[in-house]
Amino acid sequence: MTSYECVKRTIEFRGPQRLAFDGNLTSYAPQGDAVFHFARQGLEWWKGGGGTDEWGCVWETNRANDMGQVRRHPLTELAAFADRPRPDGLDPLRYAHLEEELDERPDAYHVLCNGHAVFERMHFLRGFEALLMDMVTDPETVRRFADWVIQYQLDTTRYLAEHFQGRIHAVRCTDDLGTQGSSIMSPATFRAVLKPCYERLAGFCHDHGLHFWLHSCGRIDGLMDDLIDAGVDVVNMAQPLLFDLGELGRRFAGRITFENSPDVQRSVPTCDPDVLRADIGRQLECLATPTGGYIVAGLNRELLQAGSGVDDPGILDLIMNTYRQLDPYRRMNGSST
Repeated sequence: MTSYECVKRTIEFRGPQRLAFDGNLTSYAPQGDAVFHFARQGLEWWKGGGGTDEWGCVWETNRANDMGQVRRHPLTELAAFADRPRPDGLDPLRYAHLEEELDERPDAYHVLCNGHAVFERMHFLRGFEALLMDMVTDPETVRRFADWVIQYQLDTTRYLAEHFQGRIHAVRCTDDLGTQGSSIMSPATFRAVLKPCYERLAGFCHDHGLHFWLHSCGRIDGLMDDLIDAGVDVVNMAQPLLFDLGELGRRFAGRITFENSPDVQRSVPTCDPDVLRADIGRQLECLATPTGGYIVAGLNRELLQAGSGVDDPGILDLIMNTYRQLDPYRRMNGSST
């Protein structure tokens, strides 16, 4: 089974022979079953160091390998959103490097990572508190703002479908929709403002043979039914231990694929093999179905430092080897390696 087949069968619940593993999540590297590519964005502020992104948001950080936070939000008047710069998702220069990258791993499943989906980009532009207030005081303008933001993702996906059909297999975006205790907004607000954008993007992906992957931190279980209904195929949860894994699996296993690692807040910082093994084992028990539904999220030294405060590259091998030892599909197929 090729890497591509392993990932595709995992997402579509068609019985992989082993667990699928991500490659490098922060920059291109021809490794893993799922290989990640990135649209060219000029100044790569998100790799750390700060700077102004393509949308005019000013980022600041004082930590290495950390994207930091937006400290200057350029959209001071909500109704003026259409006057702001928006990246051109149809610009060929954004994807000129993909031909060479794709040729390095013809056996792999290829994912185009395209930054913030909709809600994050909206509050980066407008400001978090201001946007939440806008949702209450001017929901109609907020909906038009959301449509304007998601157009960039739609244009990117259109370009991929027209120029890399069958070679790029998924679009991956980020949208942190949860806090440590609950979703940022109610399901009703999500349905009214953001769900239509997800439906458009996921639907466009599916119409062109692409899967749609979403990273979202925090307690998003209150929105999961709507995310699944909107068409999200793969969800990445960096803090799975925020959830009752048994309940999460009961409600959602078999309906969406989880792209997870050990919890970066609770398990990884311990560097304790027993803690990591217990976390991984419980996740596989609750979230991986006999026919698929679990991808091992890629970790690297930069992510460990930024997300967990860990500077021990040996932890990476420990985590990956533990997943291989506990791989439920290899066990089902009678393989222990």
